[in-house]
Amino acid sequence: MFKHMATKTLTITEESYNLLDSRKKERESFSEVISRILKKNRLANFKGEVSLETANKVLKTRNALNKSFEERLDRLK
Repeated sequence: MFKHMATKTLTITEESYNLLDSRKKERESFSEVISRILKKNRLANFKGEVSLETANKVLKTRNALNKSFEERLDRLK
């Protein structure tokens, strides 16, 4: 997913590294896990401003679009 990107070096504590590492999915980069976690937090903040039903519809739609995008990327490989 993150093939052509600039890189930055971050210094984090061992505890933070271990927390991130524990959240990684198979073949997921640290950049991907950080983005995934931050996006979920952004949606969680959004949930407080709209009804739970609307937020769940947004989440379901986003997940479907992400899956569709990943499937299309896989077909291009």
